[in-house]
Amino acid sequence: MDMLQKSAREIVEEVEILSRNRLKMKDDLLRIIELSIKNGSTPLLDETAFRAKYLQGLFGIIQRGESSIKEEVLRRYTAEYTENIEEIKKNLLKIVEGSGNFFMNIFREKYLSLTQESLSKLNRLIYDLGWYKMYLNDQKSR
Repeated sequence: MDMLQKSAREIVEEVEILSRNRLKMKDDLLRIIELSIKNGSTPLLDETAFRAKYLQGLFGIIQRGESSIKEEVLRRYTAEYTENIEEIKKNLLKIVEGSGNFFMNIFREKYLSLTQESLSKLNRLIYDLGWYKMYLNDQKSR
């Protein structure tokens, strides 16, 4: 079945299988995919998923803080991480723009407010978007 013919629900179910049931924000991932299909912003979602997957790798490097990485390089990675987080937030906001005030307000509060809880939820959504990117890569190779 062609990706364009699949419903958002089918896509998320396939991502869930690929992740071995490790999605953390499955309902919100579903809503974001639905909205991107509805408003024609799937290329923006795909870019966001690419950034999310990239951030996962970068975060692993930063978190390990390997002694072989020079402090200057670590600072650059940290700045890159911050820049990509902001870009992901901006992209997600564009995707959910047309969803109505109720969902927009919930989304902003849940993922974009400046709280530790919000950042934690955003990181979980980024984790799911990373799985979505792996799903996209898997679909291309078929």
